[in-house]
Amino acid sequence: MSKSRTILIAVLGLLSALLAFAPAEAATTATVTGRVVDLAGKPIAGLTVYASEQVSEPWGSYFDQVGTTTTGSDGRYRLSVVPDGTTVSVCAPGAARGVTATDRRFVGRCFGKAVGRGDGDPYAPYSAEDRYLEPERKGTEVTAANGRTTAGIDFALSVPARVRGVLRTTAGQPVVGATVTVHGTTRCADFCAEVAASGQTDQQGRYDVAVVDPVSSPDTYCVQVGEAPLRHGRVEEGAYTCTLSLRTGQVVDEPATVVPGGSVTQVHTPYWVGTAKVGWTISARPGTWKPGDPTLSYVWLDGRRQLGTGPTYVVRPAEIGHRITLRTTASAPGYTPAVVDFTRPETTVKGDIYTGRAPSITGTPKVGRTLRASASTPAPTAAITYRWLREGVAIAGATRASYVPTAADRGKRIAVAVTYTKTGYHTLTRTSPRTAAVK
Repeated sequence: MSKSRTILIAVLGLLSALLAFAPAEAATTATVTGRVVDLAGKPIAGLTVYASEQVSEPWGSYFDQVGTTTTGSDGRYRLSVVPDGTTVSVCAPGAARGVTATDRRFVGRCFGKAVGRGDGDPYAPYSAEDRYLEPERKGTEVTAANGRTTAGIDFALSVPARVRGVLRTTAGQPVVGATVTVHGTTRCADFCAEVAASGQTDQQGRYDVAVVDPVSSPDTYCVQVGEAPLRHGRVEEGAYTCTLSLRTGQVVDEPATVVPGGSVTQVHTPYWVGTAKVGWTISARPGTWKPGDPTLSYVWLDGRRQLGTGPTYVVRPAEIGHRITLRTTASAPGYTPAVVDFTRPETTVKGDIYTGRAPSITGTPKVGRTLRASASTPAPTAAITYRWLREGVAIAGATRASYVPTAADRGKRIAVAVTYTKTGYHTLTRTSPRTAAVK
């Protein structure tokens, strides 16, 4: 074979290899743009917009997600779609910044978890039981051709309903910090879904509850404070019967309401547990009350002297011989606070000092050689003193952490007693093992 022919074959082989690894033409996408606003024309930011495509199978059909994005601060979105076919449905499910999912102006169809389903399949079609959540709405389907942009696919989403009012006591004072709950039902002609939204009263006793979840504003509603229904409702067999209608976007100003008065009442007395011993922690137990969830505060007393506040207290030496009292104050909006004292019969006793090990002696037991005592750190911290012993008898003047045996110690065994002392605690003395006989 000639040299030129060999070179030609090699070049052709290289070209074939390069062609084999050349990237295929990138798949193009379709683009859908639009803007999402509320019914007042205000842009809605942070809302998910997605496109879905209907897929047909032998067992039925479903909608498959083929693109998703989020609206910007101006409410605009730009959605890239990779369709398997040519027609997709674009929608904006879910609530954002007070937007409800009811009465939307859809383009295309929206299904699944984003508008209320909780079965874990975000794109499954509705069953007969959950069509009340969001009826099928057939908008204008979008032809999402690869490489093209379809603009002007806009949404106008509904605003939440609001229930506002003010709570006062029987004396005309504002009720501050009360939880106000709006109960309701949705679309009871088909299926009743429970709705609950809540808020708290401010310093003027005012509340403003936005009904935005789960799916729609209720057809009927009632207002509840704490455990008591106040407006448009009554309890029947444990459920609320609501009597007033509430539409999406509606603002209802309730008249000033006087909450049920009276005093907070104890059902079971609050008490404290633990041991009244110096250094130990004792803890408050709340008892039970009516209404059922009052705000509780605690004060610890030694007679009339205040010791501390809060749900726990560490007993101090000043309480020795005295009884400790827990004073509990229970308060609830609109109620007169209740104050209850609880005193255990036993008096406070001294605490105990603990050490991890007995002291030990280091050094050679020999006349003229230094012996040193090693004492473990006590808990709590305490003063430490030493006493050296000769055959169990105290050696006069030997009260330091070290000791030098004398001729009087020859043939005798040496030990050291370590004493721990602290005000309010029992004195603790621990003795080391004896050394070998001093040489």
